[in-house]
Amino acid sequence: MKPKVMNLQLLDLLKNCMTEEVISRASAFLGEGNTQTGKAVDAILPTLLSGIMAKATTVTGANSLLNMLNSQENNGSILTNPAGMFSGGDTSNTLLRNGSSVLGNIFGDNVGEAIELIASASGMRKESSNNLLCLLAPVVLGMLGKIKADNGLNASGLLALLFSQKDSLQAALPAGSDSLLGFDNLEQLVKTAQTNLSGTYNFADNHTFNSAQNSSAKSKSMGRLPWLLVVLLAVLLFWLWRSCGKENTEALNQGAGQVEQTINDTTQITGEASRGAGEGADIVVNRASQSAQNTWKALGNFFTKKLPNGVELNIPELGVENKLITFIEDKTKPVDKTTWFEFDRLLFETGKEVLKPESQEQLKNIAEILKAYPNVNIKIGGYTDNSGDPKVNKKLSEDRAKRVMAELTGLGIQSTRMDAEGYGDQHPVASNDTPEGRENNRRVAIRVTKK
Repeated sequence: MKPKVMNLQLLDLLKNCMTEEVISRASAFLGEGNTQTGKAVDAILPTLLSGIMAKATTVTGANSLLNMLNSQENNGSILTNPAGMFSGGDTSNTLLRNGSSVLGNIFGDNVGEAIELIASASGMRKESSNNLLCLLAPVVLGMLGKIKADNGLNASGLLALLFSQKDSLQAALPAGSDSLLGFDNLEQLVKTAQTNLSGTYNFADNHTFNSAQNSSAKSKSMGRLPWLLVVLLAVLLFWLWRSCGKENTEALNQGAGQVEQTINDTTQITGEASRGAGEGADIVVNRASQSAQNTWKALGNFFTKKLPNGVELNIPELGVENKLITFIEDKTKPVDKTTWFEFDRLLFETGKEVLKPESQEQLKNIAEILKAYPNVNIKIGGYTDNSGDPKVNKKLSEDRAKRVMAELTGLGIQSTRMDAEGYGDQHPVASNDTPEGRENNRRVAIRVTKK
């Protein structure tokens, strides 16, 4: 019998990064004791991995996770010097900002509960718990992103790896995590994932899910594994231990090759990456009206788009990302003041400029596109319907446009390449006489001003 992908223990690999030096640097940065910091790290790592698992139990969540891992910022480079996260200055501030965005993407409205959970488990202040969560989130994604990229894992392969971790993570989770994750236990989480995803991701004979659910029963066969597998796993552990303490890209790539061999030998995954990324799946949406849901579903199948800089995006065929890329690459299309592309997966809190966590996926995609086409400049326009005070509407539309611009700036796009303006109820794209029309008029759009 070939060994299963769950023999790779992600939690152990991550813990190997958290050396005494890293804990000491983190404690000094946070103003906490080494004991509290160590306890917090022990609670945060399984919580983040389990949160990622919980997110991946839906098609939309799995797609969002893939997009995060495809991002250049999650290429694993952070693993070469984790102690550097706590050096302060721009490095730490950038990681804190990016990590905060990641936490919102993983836990949604429950980020506060995650902070409380870690503070309770470690005895650390809430502020310190928040900062440490933000700083460690990129480490977890970086490791997953490196493994995924170096092995060409599609969504099915990634899920196989994640869900096989349920037993080790369940044993390491801090008390009270069931409320945060929304499941009584990780066994229930995996079963839910099987129900939600089995019709979308092509697991041969449900091999991946069945393997994950039966990992405990089959673990006895480990004693019969070929000696070569033991050597490979030992090399992998040694690689990550070294790469966490040194600038050692060669070791990082070599270790990733061991992951590739293990996963390729142990999973029966069919279909290509674009199919595993959720092709043909309905987009799960959270809108008030059926018309908006239909609009999101009408964006088409997700597919993998490779940008000129090598970054791959998982985007819908009819989404704003694909339209924007097509316009930028089409030399016959001149820049003008009338060609706008509407964001189609941004959600704001009602009557506010506050973006909901679900919006981060599309914002990151747009940021990656702008990074891939450094000569492109854009303008962001905000719009409302004609309900209420026109002056209030104008301000809200401008605040939302500027909010989107600020988010893109935080994702690494220079503000000099962007402009933002609110138009209120001007330039409607539908009638304001119906609820559906008013909803269509409440939008944010993007226009290329230079390419």
